[in-house]
Amino acid sequence: MDLSQKGYSHEEVLAALRMVKGDREISFRYFLLDNNHNKLRELNTIKSGNISMSAFSNIKRTGKFQMKDESYEIQSYYTWKEMSNKEWSDL
Repeated sequence: MDLSQKGYSHEEVLAALRMVKGDREISFRYFLLDNNHNKLRELNTIKSGNISMSAFSNIKRTGKFQMKDESYEIQSYYTWKEMSNKEWSDL
């Protein structure tokens, strides 16, 4: 049976199925999100990670990551006009 498809030769498809070059490698990017899931910035402090995939589980993919501890301080700035109707505890 010929397994060639989408520009890949029969031998290339067999090598991928037999994992001749080892496991598949995937790269990920990590973002710090606010409460509304808006991206604040990219996280560059990930040391390592592992993704587990299971076709038979309710949750198909789970991950564990180790990251370097870093504080994320978000500053808010107000103009004098905006501060006039705010309490100090709201700032």
